[in-house]
Amino acid sequence: MVGPFWAPLQCKIRGNRTVIVQNLIKNALSQCKNHSKLHSHSAILAIVSESVPFKPNMGKIAAMLNISRNNIADYLLCMKEAGMIAHLRSETSGVRALGKFDKIYLENTNLVQQLGNKNQNVGNVREAFFLNQTRVQHQVNTSAMADFSINDSDFEVGGKNKGLKQIQNARIDFVVKDDIEQGYLNVIPLWHFGLLY
Repeated sequence: MVGPFWAPLQCKIRGNRTVIVQNLIKNALSQCKNHSKLHSHSAILAIVSESVPFKPNMGKIAAMLNISRNNIADYLLCMKEAGMIAHLRSETSGVRALGKFDKIYLENTNLVQQLGNKNQNVGNVREAFFLNQTRVQHQVNTSAMADFSINDSDFEVGGKNKGLKQIQNARIDFVVKDDIEQGYLNVIPLWHFGLLY
């Protein structure tokens, strides 16, 4: 049986995108002292793209990639400086906040879709988009009750079926829903955040 006429074109485009992303990673990380470890950086990015969202455990990452635990923090800092990932921290200050971050997202949702292949998590894509759009003009932190905290307001991000019952007992100021056209009460469509700048 012959497949659709566009199947060979899809394979070629997918292959070209992979090469483009690998070159992007290589060029972005060329300023880092450990840029020769491109495979490790790419593997970390792939792990982040498939996670829901990614909460870093340096020991597990090091074991999965068979590299030193001490290098993981350097790799993550390098990728942040290169604009490949975004760190999300709690509102903790002082010594407790040094070097510790609670979640990691890919900087661009296009990277999530390319690196995650078929294993990408839609919740990760939603949260990465929300963070990417809001952190330009606001300090975004993790929240104990919701996904994000901005200026003392908590935001829970989810799909159109995200119920208000599950957050009823928590002090959550806004629910951000994907796949809805209009907001109501404290529910805001995710696409509205794409208009912030």
